[in-house]
Amino acid sequence: MAPRSEMQGEQGRKQHIQSVLRIFRRRGVDGQKGMAVMAPFLNSLFGPGGCYALTVQSCRHQPGGRHDAQALLRKESCKSCGTADGAKAPKLVVSDLRKKARAFCKAQGYGTILPWDSIEPRGIATEEEEEAYEEETCSQAEGEEDEDESFDPVGTGRLAWRGDLDSDPVRSSQSGGARKSTGTRAYVWTYLWGHSHDAVTFFRAVGDLCAGGILFRDILHLCGCGLPSAEGTARYRGCCEPDHLVLGSREQNTAHRNFHSVVSQVSLPQDYKGVVRVCNRDVQYCGDTF
Repeated sequence: MAPRSEMQGEQGRKQHIQSVLRIFRRRGVDGQKGMAVMAPFLNSLFGPGGCYALTVQSCRHQPGGRHDAQALLRKESCKSCGTADGAKAPKLVVSDLRKKARAFCKAQGYGTILPWDSIEPRGIATEEEEEAYEEETCSQAEGEEDEDESFDPVGTGRLAWRGDLDSDPVRSSQSGGARKSTGTRAYVWTYLWGHSHDAVTFFRAVGDLCAGGILFRDILHLCGCGLPSAEGTARYRGCCEPDHLVLGSREQNTAHRNFHSVVSQVSLPQDYKGVVRVCNRDVQYCGDTF
């Protein structure tokens, strides 16, 4: 049986995702029609000019950095978004995401909540009732999403601790910071954004992220830069670049940590490329890591 903290993480991630998706479903935005609204919505959050637009972070993979991802490997640089959360990956406030989802639906002509259906056990007619229901549903999950145990990318030779998988609310910007609300890991949403080019791919990604039990998978960072750093000049919140995110098992997570514990110590660019090339031969456990 999985530890209680892991089960909480499963339920937290699932409830956070579904609480936002239900905003669209209640307004008749689902399936193929849903993607015509959902994809632009996610782009309005994380794309250029978005309210959570990704920005290049100052890790070892930045342009001109020790392990410049673009120059050495033709990969995207590590990018971040969201609010810093101590030693954990950056967060977004779930209630803020729901508020933005309502506003986006309204702007697209889907502002009306449709009559009660099977997606919830009681009828919801107003936005206030809707938000109260979602806050209650998310609070019952009593947990947060998974966090991969990434190696400290600065090269200090230590592991960056992922922290407990408990309920750790952050302040909501909706009320000027006076009220606390549950946080969701930013990389969960950028992972979905990276899979929003068609309905089949998107809803498969949603299903994968909401799976529990033996089907539950962590979100792994191929770059190893998923956790924040405050070492010297390398200060950043943690990578959320969609191209760097994959789903994997706990065993794969451990293999990734071991890989990054080695590769982060390599100083010469040509040696770095060689180590990455060799380790990537282990397709099952280290394929595409860098």
